[in-house]
Amino acid sequence: MYKMAAYCRLSRDDGENRSSESIENQIKIIREYIEKSEDLELADSYIDDGFSGMYFSNRPQFQRMMKDIYEGKIQGIITKDISRLGREHIETSHYIERVFPSIGIRFIAILDGLDSISHRNEELAQFQTLFNDIYCRDISKKIRGSLEVQKRRGNFMSGFAPYGYKKDPENKHRFLIDTEAAQVIQRIFSLYLTGYSKGSIAKLLNEEGILRPSEYKRRIQKLNYTNAREKSAVGGWTYPTIHGILKNRVYIGDMVQHKTEKISYKIDQYRYIPPNEQIIVADTHAAIIDKNTFVQVQELLKRRARNSEIPRESTKKNHYIGIILCGECGRPMIRKERRNGYECALYHQKGNAYCRSHFIEQSILDYVIKIEIKRQMKTLLEAGDEFEIWGREYQKIVEKNRSIRKKERLENRKKELKKIEKYKKKTYENYEGSVINQEEYARYQKDYTEKEKNIQKEIERIRAEKEYGKILEIPAIRWIENGEITEITRGILIELIDRIVVNEKKTLDIFCKYQSPYK
Repeated sequence: MYKMAAYCRLSRDDGENRSSESIENQIKIIREYIEKSEDLELADSYIDDGFSGMYFSNRPQFQRMMKDIYEGKIQGIITKDISRLGREHIETSHYIERVFPSIGIRFIAILDGLDSISHRNEELAQFQTLFNDIYCRDISKKIRGSLEVQKRRGNFMSGFAPYGYKKDPENKHRFLIDTEAAQVIQRIFSLYLTGYSKGSIAKLLNEEGILRPSEYKRRIQKLNYTNAREKSAVGGWTYPTIHGILKNRVYIGDMVQHKTEKISYKIDQYRYIPPNEQIIVADTHAAIIDKNTFVQVQELLKRRARNSEIPRESTKKNHYIGIILCGECGRPMIRKERRNGYECALYHQKGNAYCRSHFIEQSILDYVIKIEIKRQMKTLLEAGDEFEIWGREYQKIVEKNRSIRKKERLENRKKELKKIEKYKKKTYENYEGSVINQEEYARYQKDYTEKEKNIQKEIERIRAEKEYGKILEIPAIRWIENGEITEITRGILIELIDRIVVNEKKTLDIFCKYQSPYK
């Protein structure tokens, strides 16, 4: 008499067959088969409900069954069919043909007519495992295609809404603002623009006891949330978390998806998708951060300037971080708190063998910036009718720059199309030369055709963009009150100044984001 383990499995992979493959139906078939057999006895049942047939190591009940086998409690395994044991061709065949026979385990797959004790249908079993694998590949393609269609419509297709949002109870594919978390997001952007570094922001939020995003989702939103990249030893906000929030377009109302994809349907590993290949749909939900603020933050992030000190209320804010550069080596200038000024970062790190200090006091910077802005604005305001004329000229410059950028974007996309055409030709040559088979050739051609369609759509979107906008307000005017700038703030610098270059003997080159034509 064989003591048999009834093994049952069900997953989302089974799709429209879930009813016939239900756990209850599997148990019923197994029990009926054992009752009619004279040499079988049901020892225990092992049920993995909700687990893919592609993997064995992550199934808790399968692992428990194998443990009982090695302890001598089980002499055989019985399943409804081979696909319940597994759908991956190589590993499933490995268990049936090598593992089970080597440890003396009888394996029965009822509907496939397989019984290892009589060697019945063993040849057909090899084909069946292959068919099950092909089925899994086909299901994977269909699921991936269906998800992509939904993502391109702007529907959210992942498990949890990003920090700052919650899922709409009436439509789980849409976001609603989570007011409490959204206030933290707004504060993070504000602090960064004020001069705080990403590490400093993280430290400040931790000191104030604000829950990190993962903990907030678990404790406040009551979600069963886990993050594979979350380190158990880290108890709060971190530099990478702040960086990810500052870079995330979801906070300006855009849906950003397809950031990663599986390397293969057989491997539970993912690869990162570059931003230009991600699926982005604009204005799908309410924004937490306005687009102007987001653009300013991205400009600062590109400069890679960091400030290691946390500005306190009792100290001067580091207004110039990311804006002030060394005129000799081009590196950012870093703040020297005790001297209330800035010096070259390269000199600070490696000494005068690489660069010189170029130290300049913040008071001098503030004074010069005030004078420069006042000088330009005074000249403009005194220009009378010429001021309005310059405003129109300024707008023409803006429009010209827009047109140039638009042309550059179109040229880049056209270059991408030429590259794809080159790849398609090379793929055909590889197919003709028997380097790749017909299936691989068809897959490559399909991928390249899809990329071509996406690039063509992007070219159409770029061409459809409006060339001209409204006449712009000269930005510095709103910062002047009664002809005076009372204080140099981070806001003034971010909006008006592109960069400040500190040369020898404290001479400065100031590059504004606008430029007056009047001397």
